[in-house]
Amino acid sequence: MFIVIALISQNIYSQSGKVVIRLKKPPPNVFFTEDMFKLTIINPTQETYRVYLHGRSTEAIIGLIIDASCNTFELPPGTKIVQTGDVGKVTINEKNEKYKDVITRMGQLPTGNYDICVDVINASTGEVLGTDCITQEVLLVSQVMLVYPGDKQKFRSFQKADAQVDRRTNTGIIPQEDDNQSILPMNLIFSWMPPVPIAKGQSVTYKLKIVDIYGMQSGYDAMQSNPLFFSNGSIKSTSFQFPIAARQFKEGMSYAWQVEAYLNGNLLSTSEVYDFTFGEMKQISKTRELGMMKKYWGANLDGNFDVNMGSSYLSAKKKTFMFSFNSELFGESANRSGTGSDKEPRYGYLDLTPSVSLYGLPFTSSFLFSSENSASRQNINSIGLNLDVSTIKDFITERINKEKDKILEEGKKELSNLTDKQKDKLESDAKSKVMGKMNPVLKLISSFKTLGIGTTYPSYTPFTMQGVPVSGINVEFNPGWFYIAATAQKNQKPIDNVSYRRDLYSGRIGYGQSDKSHIYLTGLYANDKAGSIIVDSTNQLLTPNSNYLFGIQGKLNFLKDKLSFEAEAVGSMLTRDNRDADLENRSIPSFIKNMFHPKISSQIDYSYSIRSIFDNQKTNTKVTASLRMVGPGFVTLGNPTLRGDKLEIETKISQKFINKQVSVTASFKWFRDNLINSKSYTTNTTIPNLTVNLNFKGYPYVMLAYMPNFMTNNASDPIYKFDYKNHLVLVNTGHNLRFGKMNLSSNLSYMFNQATSLDTASGYTSNSLTLSEGLSFNIPLSLSASVNLIHSDYVNDYSRILSFDAFASYTLEEVWTNMIGFSTGVEKDKNRKRMFYLTTSFNIIKNVTFEIRTEKNLYTDWAASSNNFDEFLIRGTVTTNW
Repeated sequence: MFIVIALISQNIYSQSGKVVIRLKKPPPNVFFTEDMFKLTIINPTQETYRVYLHGRSTEAIIGLIIDASCNTFELPPGTKIVQTGDVGKVTINEKNEKYKDVITRMGQLPTGNYDICVDVINASTGEVLGTDCITQEVLLVSQVMLVYPGDKQKFRSFQKADAQVDRRTNTGIIPQEDDNQSILPMNLIFSWMPPVPIAKGQSVTYKLKIVDIYGMQSGYDAMQSNPLFFSNGSIKSTSFQFPIAARQFKEGMSYAWQVEAYLNGNLLSTSEVYDFTFGEMKQISKTRELGMMKKYWGANLDGNFDVNMGSSYLSAKKKTFMFSFNSELFGESANRSGTGSDKEPRYGYLDLTPSVSLYGLPFTSSFLFSSENSASRQNINSIGLNLDVSTIKDFITERINKEKDKILEEGKKELSNLTDKQKDKLESDAKSKVMGKMNPVLKLISSFKTLGIGTTYPSYTPFTMQGVPVSGINVEFNPGWFYIAATAQKNQKPIDNVSYRRDLYSGRIGYGQSDKSHIYLTGLYANDKAGSIIVDSTNQLLTPNSNYLFGIQGKLNFLKDKLSFEAEAVGSMLTRDNRDADLENRSIPSFIKNMFHPKISSQIDYSYSIRSIFDNQKTNTKVTASLRMVGPGFVTLGNPTLRGDKLEIETKISQKFINKQVSVTASFKWFRDNLINSKSYTTNTTIPNLTVNLNFKGYPYVMLAYMPNFMTNNASDPIYKFDYKNHLVLVNTGHNLRFGKMNLSSNLSYMFNQATSLDTASGYTSNSLTLSEGLSFNIPLSLSASVNLIHSDYVNDYSRILSFDAFASYTLEEVWTNMIGFSTGVEKDKNRKRMFYLTTSFNIIKNVTFEIRTEKNLYTDWAASSNNFDEFLIRGTVTTNW
């Protein structure tokens, strides 16, 4: 009945008066201020009017939320399609006092059911020439929050699970900072927290997206540029078990993942981007680069620092140009695309990372070329040249250590006998001598923290810029007390109906060393070029953005850098459509209006953080405490997926005992949303965390972790009442035993994940148990096997998976390694997959490794035989290290 009445009233409004109006329906669940003046006007008369628009939005319970009008414009006979940019300056006449911050800081209406009406008014007579009204439901929710795998999570391959065993003693485990790495099961379980608040019974579905990360890519860049390694868009729970049918994760690769939430098929919320790593990443040794610096600046490490660049002796020794080379050429060919994957059956990439020493200055370059590069996504292909800052730092550190040894030898002292004060003086004296004798050119170059051209990934702070690619220049220069940084220019390529060309400029300037006490000012400007692409008329979500951002960040160190205090405050103005009309709003300060010319689609908000860190390496104690607020309308195009509308308190303590054989980490995080009443209810989230690592020599290592998440809101209406609990328990243990000439490595991982809610239609329980055994001999033969059992129960479904993997590996003459293996996975009553694989790698050419892997996969779906497949694939990799 209500819908019928609304349609009748809309028809009456539209046809009354001298002109006919048709308001453009905005996208579902939102109504931005600029949507009010997007309409079509039909003037059936032969008269040209001078008119202006007057709009108002009224919520069904609250009443008037916003009243606005625009400048006058000509309305000739016929049909006129009006966009917000056509109406001149827009003035906000009146706002609801309770929700005025929502309008100013977010540029949209808060959650509610609205009648939006617009009048066309004759500017000369004040006569209303026509009126139209529409109804719109607005639903503002929080971002999806990813739970597991955590950001930067590292997984070990069971094939490498014995890598942490101390081969020198064949007992115990080498202490590691990341001993809590789990062995990646064949069917990894992903979990996340839902967007809130949403009424019970509403149909929310999720889409999980996973992409490979290539070369120097960030997780965000990979998600924008790379084809999906795997995706599933019909998930109804906040947990997803990676399917048996999909391609398995490749060892030595990193992956980015993200979750989108949809309500009735419309995008509602998008999570941040997390990344995880499977197996050991290929580490590029810097030995050659360091050696090239030594050859130029001083070949004799035991003698004095060579600075006489003009001497005939050094001229004979020095080389103005030196070169080293690392590369990886990868290719894969299969008779089909992987299940759930957008990747082509045949693809490959070339990742080149040559290093150059030019007049003793080290540079690293990166060239990434992929057959998967596409005109419909951001670029995978990239070229970058960077000053090798880490090699310069290592070179200077080595010099300082040499100088310290020399001072100790001359004074006939032992470092272990010095007091802390004497050690500090020794460090200071050695550094002063080295820096004092250093060549001025090298001394100047060593002040660069970053110097890169081509594709770079500038990293300031999470509030300003982090993870986005910039094709241009990136400089960070910090000589003594002075600090300056700058970044420009291309941030996003134009793709029709997908993305505008975006340029980004940012800079920082301040006082102090970046790792010491300092204060920095930061500025950022990003702008989309409105005419750079063609946008389909039905695409209402894609508009050219602009972003101004200014911030201040500082740090104070005390107690010889053991104690530090950090603070940051950042203000941002995002314009959702830089073609829109200017905004006249009394809530916006005059200097902001004059400097940045806010539009009707602009939102202005701020964020701040305060953090204190106590780090005593002598007692192995680290304590952090922080307060963080991200405004609901705060957006930075330097970190586009940053979670907003969040007031957060976090504390964390880490302590190691008994010669670092025991480590305990405890943390507590609490945050809430709805900071300015933009949502219908406020949600509180509590995340405690306890991790214990036991690593006693000669005994099994043990890692225990409990990482729950609790979410609840203040709704009194049972339909919207939300009480969500997610419990995550991780247990890892392993041991190494020696039996004569054999070595046995055992590893056990267990994960328990349970989610419960007041909504009986959601919730799940998952148990995952992985046992792996590795047997090695004095001869170059190793045998390994792994068993994984997963039990998952959902509201209307269940999953029981048993998987097994076994392989044998043999190395011949230390140059040729072969591995043959078999794995199978069975999901009860649903499907089965069997895989046979053979890997061979050889080094018949010095510094060149060839690796070939073949796989045969047989998949049977007992519920739908059309999903069955017989798959063969071959992968080849050539790596060089010259």
